[in-house]
Amino acid sequence: MTTIQELDPREPSVDATTTTPPGTEPAGVSPGTIGRDGVLTVSGMGSLLDADHLPATNGRMAICRRCGAHTDGPEGRQHVPGLRQLARYDEWLRAQSRSRHVARVSALVSR
Repeated sequence: MTTIQELDPREPSVDATTTTPPGTEPAGVSPGTIGRDGVLTVSGMGSLLDADHLPATNGRMAICRRCGAHTDGPEGRQHVPGLRQLARYDEWLRAQSRSRHVARVSALVSR
């Protein structure tokens, strides 16, 4: 089971914890993206977003237009998600995966 958890040392409690059932982790999860205790790290989420799509910025702001995550700069070479938004990006990746699955099934049915 994978747990996505905010790990901000300045805050005493953790409000945004997402627990995923076994076998439903986002595609592309590699051993380096999940830290000890099954907690997905910020850099791990950035890697998952990078594996899903290249950051698309407008060249002036360091925000990906596709998923809303911060990038390393206005050029947008890689995703650098915020700690407080890990659960949101996890849900976004899951929605993209479901959407691709529906498209594949639709293509098979329409043959």
